[in-house]
Amino acid sequence: MRRSSVLVAVALLTLAVGPAFAQQSQFSSVQGRVTDESGAALPGVTVVATHQETGIFRQVVSNADGSYQVPGLVPGPYRVIADLSGFKKYEHSDLVLLIGNTSTLDITLKVGGVEESITVTGESPVVDVTSKQIGGNIARAELESVPIANKDWMFAVAVLPGIQIQSSSASFACESLIVGGGSNRSGNFSIDGGGNNDDYLGSACGSQVRPALESVQEFQVLTNQYDAEFGRTAGAVINVITKQGTNTFHGALFDSYTGDAVTAPDFFVAQNNLTKPQSAQKDWGGTIGGPIKKDKAHFFYGLDRIVFDEGRSAVFVNRPELNYTNTQTMLLWNHTIRFDQQINASNTWSARYLVEYSPTFNRLGRTETPAGRDQEFDIDRTTGASWNTIFGNNKFNQVRFGYTHEKNGFTAPEVQNGTAMVDVAPTLSMLTFFDGPNNGALFRIDDAYEVGETFSKFVPQWAGGNHDLKVGVMYIHSGISLPDQTDMNGRFSFPSDRAFDPRVPSTYPERLFIRVPAPSDIYMPTHVAVGFVQDKWQRQNLTLNLGARYDIEISPIDNASTRRGLASRGNRVAAPRRSFGVATGFSTTRSRFRPSRRLSRRASTARPFWRRFPTTRRTRVRAAGCCRPTRC
Repeated sequence: MRRSSVLVAVALLTLAVGPAFAQQSQFSSVQGRVTDESGAALPGVTVVATHQETGIFRQVVSNADGSYQVPGLVPGPYRVIADLSGFKKYEHSDLVLLIGNTSTLDITLKVGGVEESITVTGESPVVDVTSKQIGGNIARAELESVPIANKDWMFAVAVLPGIQIQSSSASFACESLIVGGGSNRSGNFSIDGGGNNDDYLGSACGSQVRPALESVQEFQVLTNQYDAEFGRTAGAVINVITKQGTNTFHGALFDSYTGDAVTAPDFFVAQNNLTKPQSAQKDWGGTIGGPIKKDKAHFFYGLDRIVFDEGRSAVFVNRPELNYTNTQTMLLWNHTIRFDQQINASNTWSARYLVEYSPTFNRLGRTETPAGRDQEFDIDRTTGASWNTIFGNNKFNQVRFGYTHEKNGFTAPEVQNGTAMVDVAPTLSMLTFFDGPNNGALFRIDDAYEVGETFSKFVPQWAGGNHDLKVGVMYIHSGISLPDQTDMNGRFSFPSDRAFDPRVPSTYPERLFIRVPAPSDIYMPTHVAVGFVQDKWQRQNLTLNLGARYDIEISPIDNASTRRGLASRGNRVAAPRRSFGVATGFSTTRSRFRPSRRLSRRASTARPFWRRFPTTRRTRVRAAGCCRPTRC
């Protein structure tokens, strides 16, 4: 236990004295080289990248070799202007940047007067020739044009190759991703660069909070060979960025309705001549965004309202008088609020709040009588804020804070209304079905806090090439509370399905299950500390990616019922699944260009830092790193 305390203290000390880590994956960047008509480098050129919809901009100056890099750009369409006294001003509009991508834009300035300029227009295709990562982006154009099943964002992600969707009826929108045939529990979800994971279920039911499709700007999905800044996953990395307001007020309204008239009775309803249950779905809402102060501050709000009536039926072969039909109703509210502001040329900040409340009433399975109706209480929320700063010409820093919360429980309605489980009628466990109130009374409360900072620096002409250095650490504190009153009402077990008859001994219960003497309330805290460093070295058409990552996770648990002898101090026990992992690796990326055919070909020659998926036909392995985590 003392080792755990020391490790946590070291992690906190590292956070205090060094740059902390929060992924910069919600940003894009543009880089290149500025030359004159003869190909000679032009230092001192002012390069300004302006988001065309919001007016928010970044400004840098080209280095001695003419190279420049503009980091920390919110994805979207940009106008890039390059200006140097004695040369014509260069302007390139409609340069579309995607999440996590680096767009290369080489600039050639021609000799001319100050009043003269060269303008390049037209949307430019984004080809990130500096990255070895395998995956894809789903931009706003695809989201608006591709039909998405039930408007569920997980089905939007599934349009990318190598990804399958696994659905579950356990809860609303309980879909998960299977990448390359792997586990559906191994994904890592983030929203606007901050964590959005369910620390209890993993990714078996998707992300912690569902982003409404109308509030999403873009998705980035990485399935293999991702950089050192990504981790805590053996599957895909899914990053969502939400929409932001622009310099013009804009909004949308949507509404869809599926009535009961278009649904047919199910097999059991028709066969047993039961009343057809109501089945209907309503989905309506809208978005609005605009300027608070033009070119400086913007807001966005999105609303999604779903009312889902799902018909259920059950047939009891041995007790046909209990056959029934039932309508299970889910009432959902989803709100997204975002604010962005540019303080000055070097500083911007943003904040976002997303909450979804989706209670479900009259839940019944096919093995429960109507007396066993229960309710699902489900509220999920996530909030995040970041402060982004450019230092000088080549340094970028981001400070980030994040918080996610979930409270979920499937219990009898009386328990959710405040009644203690001991005051609820007992459950009758028949041979093939359950009668009486639902005996389950477990709530899951999950709170996770994260804080971090990422620092990156562009170093031109060092060690034979240009370097894009990035370093940082992250700290996450997750606490899962499991208050449980299950079976405190008592559960009688019967050897048959026959109704109770005091004159027939075989209808008497044969066993009683009951939780005594009090409810349990297990609390599972987890401390996660992450550190990484990576370098993207470029020389002409060659890019070398180097990185290293270190993860540590400590989960001490308080549990008074733990067996004697395991506790090192009172009832406090270090969880047996403590893992330490170190990951290093490198890869090369080469870009070839054939002017005659106007084609670009990229060969990525690496295996990932911590995963070894089969390489594609365009990939030739030159070097690979390895990760061998050890467990204590």
